[in-house]
Amino acid sequence: MNPDLTTNSFNLKRWFTGEANGVDISPGFNIDPALEFFPADGISSTSGTVLVESQIITIGTSSGDSYNIAIAGEGTYQEIEPDLFEVKLILNATNDELFGGTISSEYLLYNNPVYPEPNPLSNTDCITPIDL
Repeated sequence: MNPDLTTNSFNLKRWFTGEANGVDISPGFNIDPALEFFPADGISSTSGTVLVESQIITIGTSSGDSYNIAIAGEGTYQEIEPDLFEVKLILNATNDELFGGTISSEYLLYNNPVYPEPNPLSNTDCITPIDL
């Protein structure tokens, strides 16, 4: 493991080409904290709401350019099998220069690498990589 490289939270590297992967230039790929969980009815151990921590992230290029992107989002989580949770959320990213405003991407996340084949996502607007 190289501590100088980023982890690619939310698979954001697929959104760009020409991005720098170093933590010193693109710390926005390391989003910590990223998600906040709120149990249904305040007590459920199997379902609830999830929020993307609203924050400004920075993505840069090796040529020295950098871009601040506001992220936020929300969704739900549910235990779909014993000890298997599915998180469905929409991530919103805002930057006028890069995106012309806000773009959104739909995510399905699981807490285990073995999970049932999910249904196709309903949002058919795929993110077209932006050349930085």
